[in-house]
Amino acid sequence: MIKKIVGTLGVAVMLMAAGMPAQAQPNYGTRVDTACRTFNGTSPYTTSGCALCHTGSYSSRVEPAWTWYLNNQLTNFCPATVNQAPNGVIDMPAANTSIVAGQAVHFMATGTDPDNNTPLRFTWDFQGGATATTLEDPGDVIFNAAGTYVARLTVTDALGTVDPTPATRTITVTAPTANQAPNGTITSPAGDTRITAGQVVNFTASGTDADANLPLVFRWSFGGAGPNVIGQNPGQLTFPTPGSYVVTLTVSDSLGLADPTPATRTVTVDPAAVVTPVGTINTPTATVTIRAGESVNFTGSGASPNNRTPLRFRWSFGGTVGDILTEDPGAVVFPNSGIFVVTMTVTDSAGVSDPNPPQRTVIVNPGPIATLCTDADKDGFFAEGGRCGPRDCNDRNASINPGAAEICTDGVDNDCDGATDSADSECNGKDCFNKQAQILQLGITAATWSAGSRTLNISGTYGKPGSYVAITNADSGVYQGTALVGADGKWQLTLVRPSIIPCRVTAQVDGLTTQLVVANAAGICNIANPGGVTPVLTIGNANWSRSNRQLTVAGTFTRYGQSVTVTNADSGAYVGTAVVNARGNWTFTAYRPSVIPCRVKAQNGTVSAIRAVANSTGICNAGAATGGGDDDDDSSEEGDSDNDRSNNDRSSSSSRNDDRELARGLEIGSNGGEASQSGDSGSGALDVGMLAILVGGLWMRRRVAGIVRGG
Repeated sequence: MIKKIVGTLGVAVMLMAAGMPAQAQPNYGTRVDTACRTFNGTSPYTTSGCALCHTGSYSSRVEPAWTWYLNNQLTNFCPATVNQAPNGVIDMPAANTSIVAGQAVHFMATGTDPDNNTPLRFTWDFQGGATATTLEDPGDVIFNAAGTYVARLTVTDALGTVDPTPATRTITVTAPTANQAPNGTITSPAGDTRITAGQVVNFTASGTDADANLPLVFRWSFGGAGPNVIGQNPGQLTFPTPGSYVVTLTVSDSLGLADPTPATRTVTVDPAAVVTPVGTINTPTATVTIRAGESVNFTGSGASPNNRTPLRFRWSFGGTVGDILTEDPGAVVFPNSGIFVVTMTVTDSAGVSDPNPPQRTVIVNPGPIATLCTDADKDGFFAEGGRCGPRDCNDRNASINPGAAEICTDGVDNDCDGATDSADSECNGKDCFNKQAQILQLGITAATWSAGSRTLNISGTYGKPGSYVAITNADSGVYQGTALVGADGKWQLTLVRPSIIPCRVTAQVDGLTTQLVVANAAGICNIANPGGVTPVLTIGNANWSRSNRQLTVAGTFTRYGQSVTVTNADSGAYVGTAVVNARGNWTFTAYRPSVIPCRVKAQNGTVSAIRAVANSTGICNAGAATGGGDDDDDSSEEGDSDNDRSNNDRSSSSSRNDDRELARGLEIGSNGGEASQSGDSGSGALDVGMLAILVGGLWMRRRVAGIVRGG
């Protein structure tokens, strides 16, 4: 202690000797420590004592110059301090985590610095799994690719010192599983349903999704019955139009994936029930078979379930006579041979017709043999001769006829050849009966149906030139025609477009008969199918004439002589009936119809055709057929009068055609078709008496037809 005091005094003396002012040490140390604590928190004097300013022997001072104290540069002796690193903490996620690619992880952080060197800087690195950021709290960070990523947080203080142990989190990202499609179910209706036009159907649905990708979207398509709807339960939908509608429900999840098998329901909409009148043909009660020129008695009745009276009646006779507009036509004469379908259509006061009018079939066999050929003794030969066959010279005795053998000693012309006994060439002292057997050789050499020309050709031989061979259908007995035996002993009959093709034919003459099967007729014979081909029905024209207020429908049908029924294709109302002519054509004209159809339907049995009516747009199926420009105040009486005049015109035309057909039928005797004969053309002429009968018959038919039509 004494040495220390002495040493200190020595230093002071030395300083004083050098001209330097002496300093009180305690004051020096206090000031230095105070300045340094303020500057950087250090206390150098307290730490080092006099060594702060002097060497170890205290004989020399430490730079800087001593003047630092006088100039108050006390901080020159404050020792340098070491900056401490900051520390960063990842608050969220609290631990390592796993997600599916496309999902997000929420990141938050905090940082501290022991030296309080702020502000701090934050740097996040996601190792390529997401974009790096300098935000303290990045929030949701999406990892799109599968893999393992280390999220690293680095904190730096204001002096640039970096946290030496950055905080980390490991993020494991797995590949997503494939999105599964949702499934939709139509809960109402529970199945396919059938309704009537104008009724409603209630629609509801449910849906599920295995991935829970909600909400689901419900899309409804109603197949054109109504607008598409987006919504789970559309509720009630009205179906106003008949048809079949497929309703489809498609459900999609929130990612846009749709149900690959949409639920469906089929809604069948039937037309609304239409109350129609009902007609009944009271007589005849079934199919009738007559001869040409004979009549059939027709009576009918009708009923309207909704009492829309009075009822109107229209009888169509297949074209053989004009239509009759009374409830009970009475006796109607059928002048021509053929098969005729008689239809009675009842229409109520609202213009609605019976959609299924009753029908009767009238089979009219050729008339010459039955109506103009007399066989009083029933021996198969006729008193008139000519086209009726060989003349029976004694129609009161069945043993005397052209087919009998001449008895050479009885004084009677037994075989009607104009020669008696020995004067007959069959006698001459020989056995007459043997001679007769030699003569009467009857045969059919060919009977063939040709589908191409639609002709039936029958030919044969007979040993008695000038004789007439009668041909009939071997199964039905219906007369087909008569052939003249030529000088060469051959005969032939050709029928063009016959109403019915026989399966077998019978040739008959002089009490002899023979039969032969018709070639090429198998499967088509003995049926009402002219030509033996598949029937084809067409509508070539359907037109409304505004100026004439006339509806014309025309077409073709491969069944000659058949009836074609024309109806409104939309309402089923009866329009009219047409008959197919020999060329396969048919035409029907309606004058001032109460309703103009938009479309017409032609039908014969199961065969039908439909065509739109030209010039009817905007006015069809809309009540009275005004034609768009005609007066609307025409009385029903005037319309009926026009219809009657039209029917009479058509009936007159039909009558003229019937006259020609009847005369032609008497001339050639064919069954509903044209016939030609080979042989001696001169021998077939009608005698004067026959011609008189023909003319009288035609006049009488016209009178009867006029009476039936009310005229």
